[in-house]
Amino acid sequence: MPAKTITFAPRRKGGDAPLVINTDTIRYIQMKRNYAEVHLANGAVFTSRITMEELVQHLGDDFIKIHRSCLVAVRAIHNVDLPQILSLYR
Repeated sequence: MPAKTITFAPRRKGGDAPLVINTDTIRYIQMKRNYAEVHLANGAVFTSRITMEELVQHLGDDFIKIHRSCLVAVRAIHNVDLPQILSLYR
């Protein structure tokens, strides 16, 4: 089965060529206003103009929306400490 990819447009018109990323290398995506900061497994971070809705639609069930501005790769979650999470909301 071929790897699933996502194509990100350059940050500015006339900038670099579109960037094609294997979705398996994405750990999480943090939205900052109209831009997505894409954090990769190798520590690289890049920014692209894309909406959260477009990301959710394209990435599907491989990612979980943990906040209105953050998507996390399911495969990057190794442990969930529920008592610690609940303490944040007290």
